Amino acid sequence: MKRRISHFRTIAMVVGIFALTSMKAGQLRDAAWPMLQRLNAEIVKLQNTDKSSPDYGAIMCPRCNMYHTRAGEAIFPLAYEYAQTGNKQRLNQALILASWLIDQQLETGAWNETPQTWKGTSTDQLMMMLITYPIVEKSLKKADRERWLACMRKAADWLEENVNVRNQVMNYPASTAGTLAQAYLLLGKESYREKARELAHIATAKMNCEWFIEGESDLERGDRHGVDIGYNMEMSIWGLARYAMLMDDAVVLEAARKSVASHFPFIYPDGMMDGSVGVRSNKWSIFGSGTSDGCAVMLAMLSEGHPEYITAAVRNIGVISRCFTAKGLLGNGYNYDNVSDKSPCIYPTFTKAKSFAMAMSWIAADTDTLSPLPCDNDINVFHHTLGTAIVRKGDFQGTVTAYNFKSKKMDQSNNMYRPTGGTMSALWVDGYGLLQASSQTEYYRWEKMHFLVMEDGILPFTPRMEYRKDSLYYTNLFDYDATISIDTTRTELTRVTCTGTLRDKQQYRGGAMFRTTYSWTSDKFSKNYEILHQTNGVPVTIIEPLICDDSTTIRQVDDHRVELSRDGKTIHITCPDHKLALDYEAAKMYKQPFPALRAVPLVITSEYGDCKRDNILLVYD
Repeated sequence: MKRRISHFRTIAMVVGIFALTSMKAGQLRDAAWPMLQRLNAEIVKLQNTDKSSPDYGAIMCPRCNMYHTRAGEAIFPLAYEYAQTGNKQRLNQALILASWLIDQQLETGAWNETPQTWKGTSTDQLMMMLITYPIVEKSLKKADRERWLACMRKAADWLEENVNVRNQVMNYPASTAGTLAQAYLLLGKESYREKARELAHIATAKMNCEWFIEGESDLERGDRHGVDIGYNMEMSIWGLARYAMLMDDAVVLEAARKSVASHFPFIYPDGMMDGSVGVRSNKWSIFGSGTSDGCAVMLAMLSEGHPEYITAAVRNIGVISRCFTAKGLLGNGYNYDNVSDKSPCIYPTFTKAKSFAMAMSWIAADTDTLSPLPCDNDINVFHHTLGTAIVRKGDFQGTVTAYNFKSKKMDQSNNMYRPTGGTMSALWVDGYGLLQASSQTEYYRWEKMHFLVMEDGILPFTPRMEYRKDSLYYTNLFDYDATISIDTTRTELTRVTCTGTLRDKQQYRGGAMFRTTYSWTSDKFSKNYEILHQTNGVPVTIIEPLICDDSTTIRQVDDHRVELSRDGKTIHITCPDHKLALDYEAAKMYKQPFPALRAVPLVITSEYGDCKRDNILLVYD
């Protein structure tokens, strides 16, 4: 057994070191490398350097005022920087952080995700230890090497025993497949390989007919459903790809490739990753999800034959670079400093650091020049399993979603406050940037560690129809049965149509139905809200929150026209037959931590009348 373990350890070292030392210059490396160094520099500023402290080596989270065990995952980006530069300071910082992380391991082999007791993220800590070990092994004394190996075995044993679709949402089985494959190569235990294969094939079997991975929602009769774009792109797919590449599993690798292709349209022209669609979109941070790794590693690993994936990764890194806060750490969007005066949590900083280190280590094919993305030109994408369309024509690109997943917990589930009901969950304009986004319909701190305490009554960025009656709130955003269709039969026009009913969060129907039509032509974009069978007794209001920052100028030209300007680009919004109003008083409540943005709401009130049909046309040009 010792000989076999030594053999696998040698393989892992050769694979790991070769990947680190043979990295050639290319577009992804040129973008990721300075970002990694910047993130590492911010991480080590927060490292405990008091040798007398029981937390010597740990990384302090300035927002949470504690040492998150998951911050121990920074060992790999620190070690990667050492491997590239020979900087012994980074080596020592990685080693003392790893020593602290080992001290935090439970007797079972898992780690609590402090300050909580969730243990599923043990897969993340173990993966970072496994791929760091070949870099630092020669720098460890014999006792420390044995300590590392014992820790990794215990963690792998725990994952083998405890990770399954019943205990965790799907990104954990998928990512654990990659972790246990890595553990098999280093530690040589056959059962790790067997469990990795089992988990990888379960996750692959959970891909629907459009290759989206189901399983991010609540357990129902022993199974899970629900798709989330962010977690698929930033965790699940790269975990499956890592397993497949290490274990030479052609079936899983081909499924991962097809899954990336389906998810790829959610990368916007500027590199924004549209995580607004899906059951865990409450963590959307513009560049991805707030606590997952990032899409760069997935795009890098599967870039062979797809140079556009490198372009997407590079542009996404550009989006991330715009999300640094005044305090140095990454926030969850462009405007974190205008949302909260507290330092952000350390999570986005170390997760993106590890993503860049993995991307540079495992890249399949970097490029010297960047290829265009499909969405640099006109695109029409419709995913019927998600009830979602992504369209670009001319300057405007948008996502329209009527994703109809329902949790059995309904309004008690964090999956049921996502954008849906035929709303536009993202709208981007060439030369201007993000004009509309989306967020939780009602803000709840589903995970106390990750969701900021905010003022009561903050309002969503999601465009919507709404009314209130007898203390109840009705909106299309609570309609999980809305229909959606796309018409691309005319080359000069693309049209997406959604129909449904305004409902409350317990799914009771209100007195208004709707049909919303989104139209793209080469020079403009429009929304037509048709309010039908308006028997609710009160008028329906259209809310169009407009994303703004300190560089945005918003001006009401007259009762029917609003003008926005940013970076030399001007957008006009016209409503020919109804009055528009910018509600600056309500704008105080349009601030969200996911995504960390600010907005000014544009308000249009529908005329009320029994059997009244009211058309509200908004034209963007």
